[in-house]
Amino acid sequence: MEGSSRRFSLPGAAVSLLAAMLLLASGCNIPRPIKTYEYITNYERMTDRYEPLVSLVYVPEDLRLAYYDAIMVGDFDPGDYLGANRDKALGYAALFRVVLRRELRKLQCFDVTVLDGRDLPDQPGDVLRISGKLTRFKTGSGLGRYLSGLLPFLQCGATDFQVEGRIVDERSHAVLMEFVDRRRGIYNTPFGPNPHTLRERFAITLTVKDTAASIVAFLRRQSDFLPATTARPYAASGG
Repeated sequence: MEGSSRRFSLPGAAVSLLAAMLLLASGCNIPRPIKTYEYITNYERMTDRYEPLVSLVYVPEDLRLAYYDAIMVGDFDPGDYLGANRDKALGYAALFRVVLRRELRKLQCFDVTVLDGRDLPDQPGDVLRISGKLTRFKTGSGLGRYLSGLLPFLQCGATDFQVEGRIVDERSHAVLMEFVDRRRGIYNTPFGPNPHTLRERFAITLTVKDTAASIVAFLRRQSDFLPATTARPYAASGG
């Protein structure tokens, strides 16, 4: 009888251990944008219908990018909410701007794409400005990412990067689009762990590049016509 009890308790213990591991890993799944916005304030009007290209977006009126001759990539400074991570985020904020400009140039929708107004020609025509803030920045754990490659159900150690911004008509200051995009990445291979993910810069750099590319991919898909969107109810979580 004692052996029978031990025999049936072992599978139960294994299930309990697996459940505990999954619970510990639950915070490592790809999340929704967090409700700590500093740049976008009226997020209730935004929609998440365009995921995975962009987490949340609001377009108050129809926008044709072809009407504009130039676009400026303005500041994307780290937000105050980042706390101790703010100083580390400064370099990646600069990287995000550079990658965003590169991706916008690939769009081939504007005659001029620059990082700030000083590089604009004397008569730039109609100009857009895209700018915002970084409001989530974590480099994650290289060891956690590597272990997730060995044990895929873990999904831990992920990077965490959130940017919120808007596109504004530089002449009228009309807000043409607002967006929030939050991304997390582990960057292992389909066949197992990627040793490069052990390096902090490798994973967060890819996350920054993915964010910029996805925002521009949304603009590319809608480059002729951005439909005005009304938000379906969005229940923001606390993180």
